[in-house]
Amino acid sequence: MSLTPALIGSEPGLQVVVPGAAARHARVVERDGAFVLQDGGSALGTFLAGERVHECEIGSSCVHAAQDLVGLGVDDQEQVISHCR
Repeated sequence: MSLTPALIGSEPGLQVVVPGAAARHARVVERDGAFVLQDGGSALGTFLAGERVHECEIGSSCVHAAQDLVGLGVDDQEQVISHCR
């Protein structure tokens, strides 16, 4: 059973619902055994460690480290949705 793609956005029924984000803001897919965060073309952006990304490999276990923050641009500011490594 595949857990990806995991869709992230404000659209009801997605795997991760974030009010104020674009309807289908971003997704996480598995590629060659790694997880990849992909922006869905959102106007306000998708961020990893405070840097705007279009596509970036992320780790698979969650921790609380600033360099591993995943965020979405919501209402002209970055909203952190997860600490991932």
